Amino acid sequence: MARFIFKPILLLFLIFTANLSLALDSKFEEGVRLFGEKEFEKAEAAFSEALKADPLNTDIYFNLGLSNYNLLKTGKALAYWRRALDINPYYSEARKALRVGIKERAITPLPEEEPLSEKFRRNVLSYVSFDLFLTFFFIFFVSGLLKLVHYFGSARRALLAEQAKPALGTLTPFLLFLAIFFLSLVLLRALDYTSPRATVIERRETVRSGPSSEDASLFDLFEGHEVIVRQSRQDWVQISYPGGYTGWVKKASLIHSSGRQPW
Repeated sequence: MARFIFKPILLLFLIFTANLSLALDSKFEEGVRLFGEKEFEKAEAAFSEALKADPLNTDIYFNLGLSNYNLLKTGKALAYWRRALDINPYYSEARKALRVGIKERAITPLPEEEPLSEKFRRNVLSYVSFDLFLTFFFIFFVSGLLKLVHYFGSARRALLAEQAKPALGTLTPFLLFLAIFFLSLVLLRALDYTSPRATVIERRETVRSGPSSEDASLFDLFEGHEVIVRQSRQDWVQISYPGGYTGWVKKASLIHSSGRQPW
């Protein structure tokens, strides 16, 4: 009896998911069509609707970025491209668009020396996915462990036969060293995910000493700057700029661009 009840429920579920997929494709295709007709505001609205149904779709983020870039909303464009790269570091078109957008719209960093950790993140961590680092760790760890087990087995047999213990060699330590190296990259990538970042979408945003417009102004951020999100409090967000600056800005002036969802 349960089998006969289960089948129609499963069929209804499949019909629902198929219709949802068709609706998503329809909105995405509508956005592509509107973009081709240079109706950028309508295209942005269509892509935004598609994103609600599929919030991890990098193609939607990429096209949202293009739409906003043509609307001269540079901050939003960079935020969406950064988000696409955060989901898929191998999305070369998004990386190229981000690089060109920063250059063409003259997005310059604050006059603070970039820390080594930030350079490492930008030039290494951001190019490789967490899964790939984890895969390399398992490959080298298992390979090194098997070699180590084989060595101890050979050493035990030599001991029982009263023969000279075999040399460990260089391959086993090298494999274990690589395993530790990639494990450290896995941990760094995980740590980076726990430090969410957001992109400034206002032309100019004043950073204040506290979560209020009455608090003292510290410095200004400009459209396109990416900041680290520390905490949020109602309509305000505490941020820090890589290099040492920290303070509070209005939540409405930011769009989440990488790492875990901050609010």
